[in-house]
Amino acid sequence: MEKGKHYILFMDESSSDPGTFIPVGAVYGKAPLETDELEFNGDDKSVKKLIKEAKAKYKDKINLVEN
Repeated sequence: MEKGKHYILFMDESSSDPGTFIPVGAVYGKAPLETDELEFNGDDKSVKKLIKEAKAKYKDKINLVEN
């Protein structure tokens, strides 16, 4: 992660401890909000789609963070 950049943090609910959420950045990589670049090694087609959908869904909230 770079200072001054904002990232999407994907979390998944723990199956063994409901109500506890675990970051899944190791699976999805880093998703900076400022660019469409994905800091991810591997087959990233589905990950890029997921990030694009998340950015679209939370566009208003992302704009608040960036401004």
